[in-house]
Amino acid sequence: MNDEMFGVRLKQARKVRKFTAAMLAEKTDISANSIYSYENARKTPKVEVLINICNTLSTSPDYLLMDSLMPDLYKPDDSELGELFPLLTQLEQEIVVDLVRTMINKKEIHKKNNKYN
Repeated sequence: MNDEMFGVRLKQARKVRKFTAAMLAEKTDISANSIYSYENARKTPKVEVLINICNTLSTSPDYLLMDSLMPDLYKPDDSELGELFPLLTQLEQEIVVDLVRTMINKKEIHKKNNKYN
């Protein structure tokens, strides 16, 4: 794992959720100092802690652990979205990714609800 990139992505995911490090620390029962240490590549979280953070931020471990920055998250072959995505700012890309994740989560919830109806 690239600890520095992990820290960058953790901080991005936290900010997308509009959490301060203190808020994330409280919600995960981890010290704020540990959160800062992860974000600044001074410490690496244990698997249990990583899962707790991912659940709290509604993100996946593979996103936090992958070894490239978010602009490389979406690598389409030849699509209109693939041409447009790199033109967005980092923040705009984060918003698009967050929107897609929300849509997928709603779809999964809808599927579960329909199974029981």
